[in-house]
Amino acid sequence: MKKLLLSITLMLSVAIAFGQELSKEELKAQKKQIKALMGVVKNAENQILNDPSSALAMMKTPIKSELVNNNVYVWYVLVTAKKAVIDTENNLNYMKQPFDAEKLYKNVYEIYDDLARCSELDQQPNAKGKVAPKYTDEIKAMRAECRYILYNGGIYYYSEDNYAAAAKYFAKFADLKGIESLSDVLNNEQDTEILKDAAFNATMCGLMVEDYPFVLQYVEKLKEDPERVELYYDYKVRALNAVGDTVAWLATLKEGVKEFPGNEIFQNNLIQYYDSRGMQDELVAFMDEMIANNPSNALFYYVKGYIFHQRDNYDVAVECYKKAIELKPDYVEAYNNQALCYLKQAQDYSNSQSSTKITDRAKLKKDREVLKEYYSKALPLMEKVRELAPDRKNIWLNGLANCYYGLQMDDKLAEIEKLMEE
Repeated sequence: MKKLLLSITLMLSVAIAFGQELSKEELKAQKKQIKALMGVVKNAENQILNDPSSALAMMKTPIKSELVNNNVYVWYVLVTAKKAVIDTENNLNYMKQPFDAEKLYKNVYEIYDDLARCSELDQQPNAKGKVAPKYTDEIKAMRAECRYILYNGGIYYYSEDNYAAAAKYFAKFADLKGIESLSDVLNNEQDTEILKDAAFNATMCGLMVEDYPFVLQYVEKLKEDPERVELYYDYKVRALNAVGDTVAWLATLKEGVKEFPGNEIFQNNLIQYYDSRGMQDELVAFMDEMIANNPSNALFYYVKGYIFHQRDNYDVAVECYKKAIELKPDYVEAYNNQALCYLKQAQDYSNSQSSTKITDRAKLKKDREVLKEYYSKALPLMEKVRELAPDRKNIWLNGLANCYYGLQMDDKLAEIEKLMEE
């Protein structure tokens, strides 16, 4: 009873401060309302043990009233009732009995915001200017006791395919790391791992519902987990691309390529970005930087070769493709493109010599020798492509046909022409 009277006295002083412009009759009516509301709070507190759901329902009116909802006692009764409801449903669940999942997880989600408000009011100075919190230990205990139920809420909604709700629950759990009073609890090995999982699950669920601002809010936590740093770059790049932040997207993607030079998704995205914008010089410079840092990565040589190939600088392109093959002996694309360099050189040479007179036998003989050299270089490369990728006929049929035709290998050419007809 003492607690209730003290609370009423505190609230009356606040009400009087707010009610300076009220008439005596209005002030009297306000005091009466406050007393009635605090009576409801007291009745709710007395009801918590026997019927927590009813107690929680009774608190709806006081907690919404501006006359009493800045009173820490009101919030403490609310969170105590809510915690009792959570415990009741969670115990039923633990004993494999029917329970109200929506009631359980809704209340456990809400209680953390309610506890934050209760804690805030509990830290306010009293009428004498002194801070004398009453409920610090109780608030800390409720936060700690509810944490696994909160995480289970994310699991529950995920199992129901409600990924938006699951994301919220996992995120709320991940945010517990920022509550100082829980630091000693969350430092144990189990909670540390669950915090990592919560951040990952929240980010993943955010991606599933395409809530990219949410993803960007929680993806940063993945960088703190050594086992998920690569996923951090993957998810962040996706989200930045979706929200249209090209500057941050490019910076993150380049960082991801440097950190994980073997990730072909990162590499291909970056290559496509530069290539689609005609930024070939920038791409070459970046490939040279990556080669310097990762000299054993065949892709960077291949990409550099591809750029010079596109520029018709076949000598440089061939050397790059050779290096890529040296590092990756089964690199189909590198074999194919190196062969295409020789075939294109043969075509260009043939076109440049088209005006040679048929009577100039010496010149014609020289031209045939030059062309034969190009085709002879291309042939083993194209045959290697066929060997490595027999089902990918589209990349070696025409190339082999050109080689066999240029080298006058009629039997081989006939075989290829037959395959072309299939």
